[in-house]
Amino acid sequence: MKEKNKKLKQINTSVILLIYLIIVILAKIIRHTILKATLVDMSVGYSMLRAINENLAHFTVVFSLSTGEAACISNSNAIFQLFKFLGLSTTIDYEILITFLWNLMFIAIILKLKNKLSIFEFIFLCMSVAVLNIWDFCLAKEPIQMLYFVLIFCILTSKRIKEKSKFFMSLLIIALSIITFRNYYILFLGFSIVAYFIFHIFIINKKKVSYKDLLKIIILFGLTYFVMLSISKAILPEIYSQFTYFNSRVTKAKTDLSGIFRSSNQLIATIDYLLLLIRMLFPVELFRFGLSYSIYALYQIFLSILFLKSFKNLKRNSYVQNIALFLFVGFLFASATFEPDFGSWVRHEAVALPLILVAIGFYNDKSKTIKE
Repeated sequence: MKEKNKKLKQINTSVILLIYLIIVILAKIIRHTILKATLVDMSVGYSMLRAINENLAHFTVVFSLSTGEAACISNSNAIFQLFKFLGLSTTIDYEILITFLWNLMFIAIILKLKNKLSIFEFIFLCMSVAVLNIWDFCLAKEPIQMLYFVLIFCILTSKRIKEKSKFFMSLLIIALSIITFRNYYILFLGFSIVAYFIFHIFIINKKKVSYKDLLKIIILFGLTYFVMLSISKAILPEIYSQFTYFNSRVTKAKTDLSGIFRSSNQLIATIDYLLLLIRMLFPVELFRFGLSYSIYALYQIFLSILFLKSFKNLKRNSYVQNIALFLFVGFLFASATFEPDFGSWVRHEAVALPLILVAIGFYNDKSKTIKE
């Protein structure tokens, strides 16, 4: 009887394809009405459009960690400039094209997911489609950023690539993104490797996991951040200032993610950093700002619940799912260092959905479990 009820509570994943267009239309209406002032009128797309129309964009590779967003902006413009032959001349033109192409890409990803989803999982997937179309599928850097995660998804779900090679190959994609897109993704790379070893030592390779082990994991991640602060302060002062920026910055955004203690002390800054991770995963502070902020907070909490559920099953997950979890943890810790507000966090987190969907168990994964 319980098994029958469980089946009744599941929804076929392909059902989302029947309502996909409706979700996209509703999302675009929200973007261009309720959120128009912040997402459309203040869009970075206008400055990108000028560079594209004047043929100023060129693809570049950057090896310096102190060059800021140079490669990110330049390379995004260079890729979108390739579509000029279609006669595109406005931000709306590009948004229509990006919405069409990137939704096709995301539909292809959905088709590779498991056949059945729980109601909770199905709602989350529908919300994900809406979030991508509200925040990301427009003339901006995020569509290009998403391509790196699509490549990682292709590696993780490939039947031709050996499972033992998938983590290393995913790290190569992150390395590529460091020199061609976001230089601070070096933290993504570093924290992913740290997560791989920490979780193997303290969870996967242990017969019984205690609360002390979980505390050790938190301390080790905090120590990793503290060490990076110390090293950067000694030999890379420009990077150190970027590390500590979130503790002192002041923004006009309601959803500001600056530090609570705003201290220059490295130990207190590390504690602030760990608290920020919790705030990012469970942004309950947004509920006081009304309905639109509450909807985002609920979406993030949905995602965090699914993430923690998968993390709880770390010893029973497939090898591929755990690789995705290690990578997402790396992405999470890297994001906590540089995200200025919750709005930026949701945009950048959403483009990682190809990776996240594997991490939270949505992929129809037939690879061996970690124990096998």
